[in-house]
Amino acid sequence: MLTQNTFSLDDAKKATQQLLLSEAKIRLLINPREEDHSRLVELLHKALFAASSPKRHGETDEQAAMVLRDHVGAIVELSQSILKREWERIKRGI
Repeated sequence: MLTQNTFSLDDAKKATQQLLLSEAKIRLLINPREEDHSRLVELLHKALFAASSPKRHGETDEQAAMVLRDHVGAIVELSQSILKREWERIKRGI
């Protein structure tokens, strides 16, 4: 379990499995023909890679965490944009 900002190996495996499941679900729900949807999948892949290989050569824990946070921030920002556009489309009845 998560305690004092540390993950056990079991926690990391569970988190990775949850990320993979979420990524698959998102891929099923998006339209791959739309550029921003494809970009979202690309960002998800980058975040999954960063989460599964947390430290590159010479990288500190803090730097690895910042890289992952940046990916997550980009995912949230793009997702909000997509959701807003889709909500507006639904409200217009298109």
